[in-house]
Amino acid sequence: MGKKIFKEILYFLGFCLASVPMAFIFLSLLKIASQNNHINDFEKVFVVELFIIAFFISLATCYLMRLMFVGLKKILLG
Repeated sequence: MGKKIFKEILYFLGFCLASVPMAFIFLSLLKIASQNNHINDFEKVFVVELFIIAFFISLATCYLMRLMFVGLKKILLG
């Protein structure tokens, strides 16, 4: 049981690390992350909020992909 919990914690940490660049790429595609440096405080807060939302979406996407691969593995291998 402890081995499974440790494995899930490692998956979570790995997905968190993978979600940071994925969120930045998402914001870059929206042309928000790499704009000019002349933004006011309201826009800075907005960009940070979007980054946090994109981070959680990326994290959820990673977990969904993992669940799909585990399900396919069980279906195909029996």
